[in-house]
Amino acid sequence: MESGDPFPPGYVHLPEHTAGEEYCKQITAEQLVTRAGKNGFRKLEWVKTRDRNEALDCRVYARAATAAMGMDGWSSRRWDAMADAMGAAVVAVEAAPVVPVSAPPPQPVAPAIARPGGYFETSRQSWF
Repeated sequence: MESGDPFPPGYVHLPEHTAGEEYCKQITAEQLVTRAGKNGFRKLEWVKTRDRNEALDCRVYARAATAAMGMDGWSSRRWDAMADAMGAAVVAVEAAPVVPVSAPPPQPVAPAIARPGGYFETSRQSWF
């Protein structure tokens, strides 16, 4: 860890408005335990330690989404650019005037085209 680094690797940031007692209990509601498997080998398994763990589930889904987006490989330069863009977006939203938006007129819907014999069949023969 670098000297003076306020957030060491693995640090978890909790927002002040949601990090109440119940939230913290929910994100720590599972524990990794070792159990004996059928063939005698040990296996690791996550076990719930309390009934409610929705906050943990949401956090895991959000973490998986960031990994799927490739955010684990972002450089410091890219994170700085993202922070600058977010700051600029907030300023732009705060400065933008509120303009009422009217709904566009409804468009006519074209009738569905019937296919002979269903989706997987042609007019001559079935695909199956």
